[in-house]
Amino acid sequence: MTPAKRAFDLSLAVVLAVLLAVPGLLIAAWLWARGGGPVFHVAERMAAPDRPFRLWKFRTMMPAGVADQGVSGDDKAARITPEGRFLRRARLDELPQLWNILRGDMSFVGPRPPLRAYVERFPDLYAAVLRSRPGLTGLATLVFHRHEGRILARCRTAAETDAVYARRCVPRKARLDLLYQRRASVWLDVYILVQTGLRVMGLARGGVRRQGARIGRMPRHLMLVLSRRMSRRAKQLVLWGIDIISAPVALYLAGAVVHAAPWPDPALLRHGEIFGLIALVTAGISLALGLPRIKLQTYESLGTTGLLPMAALVTLALAIMTRGLDLQFPLAGLVAFSLILHLGALAARLSLLLLLRWALRSGQPQTRVLIYGAGPTGQQLASALRSHAGIAVYGFVDDDPSLARQRLGGLPIHAPDRLAHVVRSYDIARVILAMPDLSAPKRAQLGRRLRTLGLEVQVLPSFAQLVGTERLVDTLTALQPDRFLGRDPVVKGLPDPGESYGWRNVLVTGAGGSIGAELCRQVLACRPRRLVLFDLSEAALYQIDRELSDLNADGWTEVVPVLGSVTDPVTVERILRQHEVEIVLHAAAYKHVPLVEANPLPGLVNNVTGTRVLATACRQAGVGRFILISTDKAVRPANVMGASKRLAEMVVQDLARRSQTTRFAIVRFGNVLGSSGSVIPLFKDQIARGGPVTLTDEDVTRYFMTIEEACRLVLLAGALDAAAETADADVFVLDMGRPVRIRDLAEHLIQAAGYTLRDDVNPAGDIEIRVIGLRPGEKLHEELLIGDGLLPTPHPRILRAREAAPEPVAVAAMLQEIGRCAVTGSPEAARRLALGVVHAHDAGKGRVNAAGGI
Repeated sequence: MTPAKRAFDLSLAVVLAVLLAVPGLLIAAWLWARGGGPVFHVAERMAAPDRPFRLWKFRTMMPAGVADQGVSGDDKAARITPEGRFLRRARLDELPQLWNILRGDMSFVGPRPPLRAYVERFPDLYAAVLRSRPGLTGLATLVFHRHEGRILARCRTAAETDAVYARRCVPRKARLDLLYQRRASVWLDVYILVQTGLRVMGLARGGVRRQGARIGRMPRHLMLVLSRRMSRRAKQLVLWGIDIISAPVALYLAGAVVHAAPWPDPALLRHGEIFGLIALVTAGISLALGLPRIKLQTYESLGTTGLLPMAALVTLALAIMTRGLDLQFPLAGLVAFSLILHLGALAARLSLLLLLRWALRSGQPQTRVLIYGAGPTGQQLASALRSHAGIAVYGFVDDDPSLARQRLGGLPIHAPDRLAHVVRSYDIARVILAMPDLSAPKRAQLGRRLRTLGLEVQVLPSFAQLVGTERLVDTLTALQPDRFLGRDPVVKGLPDPGESYGWRNVLVTGAGGSIGAELCRQVLACRPRRLVLFDLSEAALYQIDRELSDLNADGWTEVVPVLGSVTDPVTVERILRQHEVEIVLHAAAYKHVPLVEANPLPGLVNNVTGTRVLATACRQAGVGRFILISTDKAVRPANVMGASKRLAEMVVQDLARRSQTTRFAIVRFGNVLGSSGSVIPLFKDQIARGGPVTLTDEDVTRYFMTIEEACRLVLLAGALDAAAETADADVFVLDMGRPVRIRDLAEHLIQAAGYTLRDDVNPAGDIEIRVIGLRPGEKLHEELLIGDGLLPTPHPRILRAREAAPEPVAVAAMLQEIGRCAVTGSPEAARRLALGVVHAHDAGKGRVNAAGGI
C-alpha cells in the first residue's frame, strides 16, 4: 500500500468514526436490547497468505450462528434476525470494520478478505490477489453486490453452495481484484466508494463487463454518475451546501485579507459563533432567493445576477452581527467579504459546470464547427452548443469587417477571407449558418461557396420555420401555372369527351410521363371499361398504377399496367389483341431537345420507328382510333427532336391514307406548364439554389398551355376525328394566344418566390438572370402550323390544320434509311437524314419523292 493511500484511509476513517460514533452506539444498543447476546461478530480472515486478522462486524444472526464456518447457505439464512437483515441490506453490519481500517488490517478499497480455507485451496490465486490490502469494498463487491445471492440461490446444501461458490464466484472476483491492482489510483478508489454508496441506496445497476469497461475512465464516469443518478432535489442540496459553506469561508478569508496574515484577527476567532450564524443566515437567504433551483447552465449569463443580491444581503447581516457582538470589523473587511462570497459561490458553480462538460465531452468523438454570423442568433447558438457532448465550437465567421479578430463569448471572430486558413488549421468539419434574416438565394450562394472548402453546411431555421408557418425546404410560393399563359385558360370551356371514351378499351403509351399520366387520369374520369398503361419505365409505371388504383376505388374500370417498349412489335401486337384495344393515345416519346440532339439514333428509333410499329399494329388489329401527341417543335424543326416528331407525323399521315378501319389524328401543341420538360421546374430549382436563372436568349418566346388543357385537347381531338368524313389524318391545334417571352416568365417566377431581380439597376438583388446562348437545335420562336390554312371545328378554340400528306414511297425510304443508320450506328448520318427529309417535304408541301427527301 502506498503512503498516499494509507493517509487517505486514515483520514477518511477518522472522519467517519467521529460522524458515525453516535449511530454506531445506537445500533449496538438496539442489537443488545433485541437479542441480549453479543453485539459484535468476530471472524478470522486473511490479510495475506500467511497473516490472519480478526474481522469485526455487527451481529446479524442468532447466537447459534455466531461461528462463521464458511459461506452462508440456506440453513443459515433462516437464522438471520430481522434487524440483521436490515443491517445487511444497508451494509451497516460492516460499520465496525472502521476499526480494522484504523489498525491497518484493511483499506477502504481492495479485495474482500477471504477465509483461510479458500486461501489454502487456491494458494497461487490468492497470493496474487492479496498483494493488495483487503478492503471494505472493491470491484468484486461492486459487481457481486446482489448477484452472488442469485448465483447461489439454487444450492440446497452447504456443500453444494461451497462448490458453486468456488467454481463460479471465486475466479470472477479474483479477475476483478487483479484488474483493480493494475488500474489502482485515487480516482478509482473514489469512484468505487461512490458506486458502492449508490448501490446500497439502490441508485446504480450494472454487470461485470460494464464495470470493467468503465475502469479506464473513472474520473469522467464519476462526474456522470453524480450528474445522472442524483435526483433534482439532491442537486439542489449540493448547491445549497455550496452557499452555506461559502459564507464562513469568505468570512475567514476576508479577515485574513484585512489583517494581511494567513489567519484573521484573534478577536474574530474568539467569537466563533459568528461563523455558524453567518452560515445559517446564508442558508435562509439562498433559499429565499431560490438560488439552489437555478440550473448550472444558466450561470454563464443571467444566473449570475442572483448571487449579487445574496452577497449584499449576507454582508448586511454580517454588519449587523459584528455591531451586535461589539466586534471591530472594518468596512474594508465587509467589502472583501461581499466580493469573496459572490466570487466564491460563482466560481464553485462554474467549476461544477466545467467539470460536467468535461465529463460529457471526454472520450467522445467531436465535430468541430464554426458559426457563420456573430449576431444574437449566433451567440445563442454558441451558448446552446457548449453543453453538447459531440460538438465543439471553434469560433465565429462574420462579414462585418469591424468584428474581425475580436472575441465573443470567449470565441474568436474570423473574417471570411481567413476561412480557408481556419478550416485547415483547426480541422473544421461543419459550418452552421446563423443568419435567419439572410435571403434564401444569398444563403444558397454562401452554402455553395462553403461546400467548395469541403465543409458540411447546416442552416439554423428562422423563427417562422420553427413554428411551422414556413416550410423548411421549399420556400417558393405555390404558383398557378395559368398565370403565365398570356391568355385565359380554356379547360373549363372545353366539352366533356366522356361519351367517346366511356365503356371503351383505351391504351395510353408513355403512361408514366407527365402528359401520359394526366391523360390516364382524365380517361379514367370518363369511366372506360379497361385502361391499359404502357410504359418502359418500371418506377413511373408503378407510380401511376398505384395512383389510379386509389382513384378507381369502385373498380368500375379495369386498370392494366404493362411494361414494354413501343419499338417491340411482338409486345405491341399482343397487347392490342389481348386487351381488345379500341382507342390508342400515343404519348410515348423522347422530348428533351438537348438529350435527343446528343443522342439522335435512340431519339429517331423511339419517336419514328416506335410510332410506325404502334400505328401499323393498330391498323392490323382493327383499333378504332389512334391519336398521336406531337409538338410545335415539329414545325420547320431546327433540331433532331423536332424532326423526329415531324417524321412521326408523316408516318401517321401516310398510314391514314391507306387505312380503312383505324381513324388517325395528330394533336400538336406548345410547351406544357408543369411537365417534366417544362422551363418552370428548372427555373424554380435554380431559384431555390440561389440562382442564377439561366436564359438562352433575351428575346426567346414560347407558346404555353396547361397540362390539363393539353390532355383535354387530345381527348377532344379523338372525339372530333371520330366524326370526320375524310380519311386523312388531321392535325388539331389550340388557339394558344400570343407567345410568352421567357425572360418575363423568369422575372415573374423570381418575384412570386418573394425575391428581387439582381441586374444593373438593382445590383443588391437576390437572383440574377444569366444569358447563356441558344442551345444546339434551338429556335428563338416556335410555330404551330406548317401551312397557312386553318379550318374551324365544333369548338371555337380548337382548329383543324390541313397539311399535305407525304408520298408513301418517301416514307418507306425514310424508314428504311433510319433502320440502316441504326444498324451501322451512325448518329451524324441519322441527324442529316431526319432534317433533310423534313425540310425537303415541308418545302415542297409533300411533292417530293424518296430520293429528293433523302
